[in-house]
Amino acid sequence: MRVLLRKLYSIVAFALIGFVIDKALPGTRRPALRAALIVAAFSAAIEIAQKLHGAREGPLSNAIDIACGALGGWLAVTAAHALARRRDASPDRGARLDL
Repeated sequence: MRVLLRKLYSIVAFALIGFVIDKALPGTRRPALRAALIVAAFSAAIEIAQKLHGAREGPLSNAIDIACGALGGWLAVTAAHALARRRDASPDRGARLDL
């Protein structure tokens, strides 16, 4: 259970990174894929650094951690863009409340 919670936490943490990456870079046709790949590379760099500092996790655990990073990056951008599309399609978009 503890490992599952750590993986869930890493997905959320990497989702934040994916969201920031998406906002920091210019638009692209496949923003979620780009975020997933960048976050996966970042996660892989973390795994390498941990290995160099004596971490005992095996290759499967490292691969799962990298996949969690990619998933987090992908989820953040997919959700952000879906919410933006929904907001833009809203009938009251641009409506003002004059008091």
